[in-house]
Amino acid sequence: MKIEYDGKLIHVANAEELGEALAVLEKMEHKKESEKKSVNLESTTVEEGIRVGRLFRSVNPNARKFMAHLLAFPNGVKGDKFAEESKFAVEKFGGIMGGIQKLAEGQKLKRDQFVMSTQKSEGTTRFRWLAPGKLLLKYQFELRKSAKEDGGAEKISMGA
Repeated sequence: MKIEYDGKLIHVANAEELGEALAVLEKMEHKKESEKKSVNLESTTVEEGIRVGRLFRSVNPNARKFMAHLLAFPNGVKGDKFAEESKFAVEKFGGIMGGIQKLAEGQKLKRDQFVMSTQKSEGTTRFRWLAPGKLLLKYQFELRKSAKEDGGAEKISMGA
């Protein structure tokens, strides 16, 4: 008997052979699907660098400078000390981080992959804690490159 399956013609003698043929085809389909998944994971990793580069090129110079200054504190820093070192007013932090977040989401990334910001307290004192995110640390040279491309390299130092 002749059976057409997924555009392929299969010749089988009986129902038992048909069952065996379908089992083999199902295994082949499963293998193709797992190969596609592994290729997608690899392409996602490759795309990560491209998406990060797009983010760095699309943020405004203040956000770029903010992230560059944050790189000087790989273990994190209190918000008031960061404001003093970077010359950014504490009141501007939210707007800058909001802009980074919006553009990061457009690249299917998250703000905390670049700038982590949390409220902490020591005794009765509350403060903002800032730290560079994993992708900011990983792609810091891409940040410098994007600053040079728009002429802002002289304004951004990469810190310590």
